[in-house]
Amino acid sequence: MFREKDELRTKRFEWDHIMNKITPLTICIVVLLLSGCAEPPDKASTDLSARFDNVVKQRLDRYLPEIYAEAKDSFDAATAEISAQSEKFALTRSYGRAEMLLAFSDSLLSAADDSLDALRVIYAAKLEELKLAAEEASKNVFASAKKFENIDAVEERMVVIRGKLVSLHVQMAKANTEAISGLPLNACFDYENVIHGAAAIEAELKTLK
Repeated sequence: MFREKDELRTKRFEWDHIMNKITPLTICIVVLLLSGCAEPPDKASTDLSARFDNVVKQRLDRYLPEIYAEAKDSFDAATAEISAQSEKFALTRSYGRAEMLLAFSDSLLSAADDSLDALRVIYAAKLEELKLAAEEASKNVFASAKKFENIDAVEERMVVIRGKLVSLHVQMAKANTEAISGLPLNACFDYENVIHGAAAIEAELKTLK
């Protein structure tokens, strides 16, 4: 019986000795090894960044500016949060807020995709009308500018206007390419720019008379 008690005391001593050796730092290391550090949502951030590149190409910032702005603000806030968390000690990092902001931004872009689909239908119907209007405006402004060729008194200003006419021609060609490529939103946007640009040049030409 005494022998059993001695063995029990020995085992208890050994256990207490082991526990005394386990410092808080050791516990942290064990937790770190078992659970690992919080990982930043890099893939979600990269994927969402690519989506923003795509929606900008689709002119989301023009046709749905409020949704685009809110989604972009949320994405920027998530990026800042990821950066702030990465500067903290590994065991104290938490990317929950960043993940929430990324998810919110992503949901806004998904909603925008549905809205853009509806807009594409609308603008596809307007495409031919805007194209004809842009062609007419472009033809008229080039004809108006031709009246001032070889007039020394306005030559200096005509040099600037010719540069604008070249830009107008390039934008018209870009719109035509987009229309052929099945990008009605982009094409309509650029046809509208041609119409407004031609009107601005016409107004400038009138000041030469």
